[in-house]
Amino acid sequence: TLKCLGENYTYNLPTFIRRLSIDEPIRPTNIELKGDTSFFVSEQIINQGINLFKNLSIYADAIKNDQVDISDCSINTSPDLTNNEQIIIPDDNFHINNLQKDLTQTGLILAGLGSIDSYQYVLQHIAYTSKSPVQYNDRTFSLVCVGSHDQTSTNEIRIRIHIEKQIVPSAPFAAALSNKLFVDNDQTRDNLFDLGESAPSAKNLSGNKTILYQ
Repeated sequence: TLKCLGENYTYNLPTFIRRLSIDEPIRPTNIELKGDTSFFVSEQIINQGINLFKNLSIYADAIKNDQVDISDCSINTSPDLTNNEQIIIPDDNFHINNLQKDLTQTGLILAGLGSIDSYQYVLQHIAYTSKSPVQYNDRTFSLVCVGSHDQTSTNEIRIRIHIEKQIVPSAPFAAALSNKLFVDNDQTRDNLFDLGESAPSAKNLSGNKTILYQ
């Protein structure tokens, strides 16, 4: 009831009910990338190709990974790819996971709503190859993904690839002859003598053989 000041009458008010609900604050989903950060490979192996993110794992602070979606992932290269280099993508998985790709000399962008497990599988099968002659001995790839719910970026993984170039050894016989000289007057057998020795003279091995030093 309601009674106004200075009045003797009371007023009956209609009954009403209001309900309040308190929702828990929405906490941003944290997505974390973990994987290898460096590769030391030979030129022969890099010619065949290596999986950049073979041991990649994507974690989220949700109960299950399939409850969290990723909107896109980007791979940047430093320096830009040359004509002898390629990023190889497993095309058969894109039809299954409904992802789009944009590949350029500066890197790769994967776009499309997908689960953590889907993106992780595709990224694990991306390969990098460089045909001879290898122009860069050191190359860096960086990977970042973005969550679909609140557009929060993940941490960045930087992968450094160091390529060990193969050195063709010189022929040992040719190297030996470069500083040795022997003259066989009898033409009976060949002998090599090390010219690095600082002997002032050499003993004649036979009456018909002469040793010369350069």
